[in-house]
Amino acid sequence: MTRVKVMASAQRKIGGRGKIRGASEMASDLWASDGFWGFYYGAEGQIFNASVKQGLTLMMKERLQYLAFSILMPGHLARLAGTA
Repeated sequence: MTRVKVMASAQRKIGGRGKIRGASEMASDLWASDGFWGFYYGAEGQIFNASVKQGLTLMMKERLQYLAFSILMPGHLARLAGTA
């Protein structure tokens, strides 16, 4: 569906000359030209991009959480580490 959305966006940017086609018409054109795998064209790049972003977001969340705990509750971290 992402590829169909991109095709629709490109159609609108071109100027919309003639009849504006719907998503089902674009999907049927995609099926006719590229077949089943046409719907998954470019999916590996999107999956890689999403996983990298999610990993960085989780890493930053953990770092900020540790920083907040160390500033607001320093004794709590010491108890978790087993040093106090």
